[in-house]
Amino acid sequence: MRYWLGMLLVLVLGGCGLKPTIEQSQSVHLTLRTPVLRLSDMAFVRQGVNFTNVQVFSAGQIVLDLRLDENICLNGSCYEKTAFNTHFFNDPHYPEFMEAILHKQPIYDRQHLTLTSEGFTQEIPLRGRTLWYEVSQKQSLFRDQERGILVRLLWQ
Repeated sequence: MRYWLGMLLVLVLGGCGLKPTIEQSQSVHLTLRTPVLRLSDMAFVRQGVNFTNVQVFSAGQIVLDLRLDENICLNGSCYEKTAFNTHFFNDPHYPEFMEAILHKQPIYDRQHLTLTSEGFTQEIPLRGRTLWYEVSQKQSLFRDQERGILVRLLWQ
């Protein structure tokens, strides 16, 4: 009996130690306009080692839970990264595309990168359309007008 109680204690306490460590948490105003999702609300962006989590709450309920690690999970449905991009952006892009936008990093190997006083802009011709991406200290803005896609994060 004591053995089973000991094992239960190890599982309970060990389970707490397996939670990912959040290294940075920030609130943002998130606007998403995609074929799959439309919302504009306050969100929390949490980053840890090898993961990013974006959550939007409304009346105490999670209305958006986006987790990026080896896969991308949207409200519990997980996708391989390029499959997520195809589903979410109507284009496979490349696997780390969404992470680059959330982390304010240049996309597409810094193609057409123009430095500005506050950050950078990119205007990238891609398969017959133009992607627009702008990053400053207070904002990340990605736009694919031909496909009606907008991702904007206003950092608080």
